[in-house]
Amino acid sequence: MRNRLKQPNLPAKKILAWADAHKKRTGKWPNRESGNIPGAKGENWSAVHEALRHGRRGYRAGSSLAKFLSTHRNRPYRQKGGPLSIKQILTWAKSHHRRTGYWPTKDTGKIPGTRNERWGTIDASLKGGFRTMKGGSSLSKLLDKHFD
Repeated sequence: MRNRLKQPNLPAKKILAWADAHKKRTGKWPNRESGNIPGAKGENWSAVHEALRHGRRGYRAGSSLAKFLSTHRNRPYRQKGGPLSIKQILTWAKSHHRRTGYWPTKDTGKIPGTRNERWGTIDASLKGGFRTMKGGSSLSKLLDKHFD
């Protein structure tokens, strides 16, 4: 069994070869939900995505499988949601607190009154620096900083 804490680095060439093979086989570029990678014992697309996202296996944090393929293979990349602002996040959080008596967490789910915003994606944007966020924070850190 592989040690999940001591995974080998993933050279970009290897990820791209796997992605090219996936595209050739299925007609689509892989995404984090594409499952196991054929011929790559113990590897799956979710793990590749997480390595890029969290800065593991030789990569800096803040990317994703979609961004990686956009950069290296000209795959169209559509970022979900538009730009975020701290003010907007705090407004949503205060509204949630007024409604429920609790502050939201990354696991709270959908944000009422928005198209498809979820607290988990807000947390990921704060952590990873997506959607105009600086990165290096989290939903809990932001709420701790602004509210008791």
